[in-house]
Amino acid sequence: MAVKRPKKERHVSMDGKRRLFGIAVILSLVFSITALVLSVISFAGGRKNIEDTSAASRQDGGIYPQQDTDNGKSDAKKTDTIKTDTIKTDMEEGGETDIGVLAASVVKLEVYDRNGGRTGTGSGFAVLTENETVLVTARHVVVNMDYMTATRDDGTSFRIEKINYEDEETDIAVCALPAEAGLTPLILSEALPERGSEVTVIGSQFGILNLVTKGTACGIWEVGDTSWVLFTAPVSGGSSGGPVIVSDGTVAGVVTGTYEKAQNLNLAAPAEAIRELLGK
Repeated sequence: MAVKRPKKERHVSMDGKRRLFGIAVILSLVFSITALVLSVISFAGGRKNIEDTSAASRQDGGIYPQQDTDNGKSDAKKTDTIKTDTIKTDMEEGGETDIGVLAASVVKLEVYDRNGGRTGTGSGFAVLTENETVLVTARHVVVNMDYMTATRDDGTSFRIEKINYEDEETDIAVCALPAEAGLTPLILSEALPERGSEVTVIGSQFGILNLVTKGTACGIWEVGDTSWVLFTAPVSGGSSGGPVIVSDGTVAGVVTGTYEKAQNLNLAAPAEAIRELLGK
């Protein structure tokens, strides 16, 4: 006669329970860290690199005009003469009032091709030649331009149709201003900015009119005959062509590019390069 023996109950010791709990905690941490790493990789992979057509910074990446939703279609009242009074002010003493005065010389640019299609946006600012006020911007902003609309800091706009001079190497373009533009020209700096000095950039990032950012002039990059100004004031698509302004209110350079492999290291063609192009 067979005897049915009861099954033995398995008892887990306290040490065994601790080991199982420790293993569970470790596995939970491993899964959490893995998920975090995958999310970071996914985010980094989703970021788009910004393309650049600037001759000087093509190998390192740069700012490219980007389209926006603000059309700036309002028309300004015409005036009989172009303003020739120039602005020079100590921004360190003037504060916000001076920023407003300086911004009045800067415009948002919307570029259109011959079919009337908008190809991108950028920024520009007025400067004075020997006998007229003209608009300075980045050359890559006006590539394939048939005409542009320029929106002032007060929201009114006018049309630009002519490029006077352009230089591919320094990525600078100079455009003719119509009589109704009414922009007061900014003054170009006589010297390069000192390393570590504060700079202010005014530009229409992503088509948002005349945003103001601040940073420092972090160095000068000598390439051939050009002393490129490196600076840290934040810029984005649409900033190209905006002025880099130093503490005395003069323009040290025009925004042309940014290094996509660096952290907030941006590039401006120097005032001297603008002055040379204006002298042609």
